[in-house]
Parts: sequence; structure tokens; C-alpha cells
Amino acid sequence: MNLQEYSAIVNSSAEEFAATGLDINQLFMWQIYKMNSMYDLPINSQPSLDNLGESPLQRMQGFMKTLQKEMAEGAEILALLKFREYYVDADLSHPGFLTENLVLQGLDEKNAKDVAEKVVSLTNDMDEDLDGYEALSRAILVMIADWLNDMTVYNRSEALKYGIPSESVLACIMGSNFTKLGADGLPIKDENGKVQKGPNFQAPEAAICATMFNDGSLIAEACDVIEVASLIEAVTLPILKDPMLDVLMAAEALEDELDMDLDEEAAHYIDEEEEEEE
Repeated sequence: MNLQEYSAIVNSSAEEFAATGLDINQLFMWQIYKMNSMYDLPINSQPSLDNLGESPLQRMQGFMKTLQKEMAEGAEILALLKFREYYVDADLSHPGFLTENLVLQGLDEKNAKDVAEKVVSLTNDMDEDLDGYEALSRAILVMIADWLNDMTVYNRSEALKYGIPSESVLACIMGSNFTKLGADGLPIKDENGKVQKGPNFQAPEAAICATMFNDGSLIAEACDVIEVASLIEAVTLPILKDPMLDVLMAAEALEDELDMDLDEEAAHYIDEEEEEEE
């Protein structure tokens, strides 16, 4: 794939996005809004179970069916990974051999054929001259990347339908994750390696609730804190740091500079006398 082909996909909405004046970090959020608008999907600016075009029960049932399809795609990737475990020298120039083996891994014949053709197409489009194993590995990684991030798009689009502020909610969830450490600051894991909740764990739900329904009062409180902090920074901190120390240090630095100039001048005078004596 050359740059023109790549840009045809990645930059398909670049001109319109640039006109918004938004920061590049907001590109994905804007694209989700654009996608929901384009496909006439619900958009709520505030958390709500209304304006979904259907009952929230129907909406949830429909979304779960979408996720089930994604799980089926995950099963396809799993079959490919099983194939990769046993066929290090697999010939991927034709999809027939791969199709047969994917059927052995549990996929139905039509599904196996579609997956095999996708893998062959991906490997044929790779720019480098790779052996079959490395080409298969890259194809699988591409499929995993597509699978994982498809679900990210589905989830983010679904959140916008309910007016859920995903980025803020994610901050609450990730902040909660950082409180799982043990009293010694180390992770606690069970025999399977799963991270356990430590004694200082704080669940995210209360923060999520505040983010979604109490953000106005939190912002007002934060503004008050910032105002007080600015006064502290303007007066209290400079006093605590003893501004006279800055004066004394500046005076000392100036004296050192003057002494250095005098030493240099004296050294230059001595050098001139020695030259005259010679």
C-alpha cells in the first residue's frame, strides 16, 4: 500500500475535521459523532435512557447481538492461532490448505474459506518478502488489531447513544485500577496471575456517578479550589520560601562575579609585568 492509498482511508474526513478547529486528540471522538450522525444513530449529549429510537431494553439486546458477532470473529482468530502453533512452514500462496485446517479447528467450511481468503489477501499485500510463518503472524496481528478496535468503536458509538462521557468514565475506571495495589505498593495476584483488590481499593462506580450526574457541582468546587490555590501561590508560597534568601543569594552571586572579575584583572596585570621584565 502506498501513501495515496493509505491516505484515502485515514484522511477520508481530514478536511472536514481540520475545519472544526479541534485538537488532534479529539479526532476519534469527533469521528464517532460523525459516524453516528451519518448513519442516523442516536446521539445524547447528557446521560439518558431516552432518545434511543427504541426502548433501552431493545437497545441493549441489539448491542449484545453485535458483541456476539464480534465473539464469533474472535473464534476465527483463535482458530488461526491454533493453526499457527502446528504449521510453522505453512504455504499460504493458496487458501485451500489453510481452509482445510481451519475446518479441523472448528470453523464451518464457508467461514473457514472466507478467513483463509482474507489471510491470503493480507499476506499478498504485504510490502516485504516474508516467509509463510512471519506473513501469517502479521496477518493475525492485523486481524486482532481490527477486532479489538472494532469493539472500541462499537462501545464508543453505543456510549454516545446513551450520552455516556466515555473518556471521563475511563479516567474513573483507570484511577480505580491504580488503587488495587497491596499495602506494600506491590500488585496482589492469585495462582492464575489475576490481579486482586488490595486493602486500599476504591471501586469506580461512585466516581462514575459523580462524573455523569454531579459534574456541575464538582466543577464549581474545583473552581473554588483553584481560586484559593492561586491566592496561596501568589502570597503564601513566596513568603514560606523566604524571599530574602533570593536577595542574599543574588547578592552573593554578584559578589562572586565581582571577585572573579578582580582575580582576572589581577592575573592579567601580573602577566603584563612579567612580559615587561623579559
